[in-house]
Amino acid sequence: ILMPIEKSFHSEGSGWQIAFAGMHMGLSAVDAVKLAGEIEVNTNSLVDYYNVETQEYVETTFPD
Repeated sequence: ILMPIEKSFHSEGSGWQIAFAGMHMGLSAVDAVKLAGEIEVNTNSLVDYYNVETQEYVETTFPD
């Protein structure tokens, strides 16, 4: 099923509602996923991301 994306942001997967609400309230996508990871038990708060402006890839690893 194709669904139109009506906002400038989108989320999916476990914790998507929390991440979506976080972005709606002004959080970055990374911070919104971290928020979802703190609240929703099936969501991990470790986030890998690529910054298109700085061309930096950040890979998060599990703590020792």
